Amino acid sequence: MLALDKIDSSPIAYSDFDYQFLQWIWVLVDTLNENLGDISAVISSINPITGTTQAAESNSSYIVQNDLLTTITLPELSPVGARISIAGFGAAGWVLIPFPASGQTIKVASVGGSASVSITSASRYDSIEIICVEANLTWVTVSDQTTGFVIV
Repeated sequence: MLALDKIDSSPIAYSDFDYQFLQWIWVLVDTLNENLGDISAVISSINPITGTTQAAESNSSYIVQNDLLTTITLPELSPVGARISIAGFGAAGWVLIPFPASGQTIKVASVGGSASVSITSASRYDSIEIICVEANLTWVTVSDQTTGFVIV
């Protein structure tokens, strides 16, 4: 996961600026650091998948590079707003499955379908991005590129 460096206001703490200006700078720096923390929390990490299985993590992106069918499992726990992206590159494609016995579903908006068992890519370069809209349970496609997912 990418971590953004925080801003340090201590070099100006003992300067000759008046107190009101210093207080304004400290508030500005604190606000910027909070924003950097928020940004770091939502920047997706990019993970190549070279094996045949992958446990997905919230706010992560995956590039399937294996020449065998690769199974990607949703995380058991995810907050509302968590995102997962999958880009196909491996010759045999990928399968996205809900966490076992969790009751999760993936709503595929482009076809009006709903997957409670799996979504399987139809071609090597299929891709999907999903967002969690109900904590731990319901995911919805934000975007997809496919020649025809197999939705079960």
